[in-house]
Amino acid sequence: MMGLATGLVKALIEKSSEEAIDNVLKFSLQLHGEFAIMLVKDMQQNGIDVEGSNQWGPWVREFTYL
Repeated sequence: MMGLATGLVKALIEKSSEEAIDNVLKFSLQLHGEFAIMLVKDMQQNGIDVEGSNQWGPWVREFTYL
């Protein structure tokens, strides 16, 4: 799972778009909470604007308990 998360973040760093960020957040909703948190924290630490995504609200609602 770590390799997949790293690959997704690397791809977003190389070519980021609103649609791509939305898709990664949407995908992360299917992951176990710890993996989703790890993925989004990695995105944030690399300057990817997850908070501006249309999927940010659903993501926060899903994982707010963590």
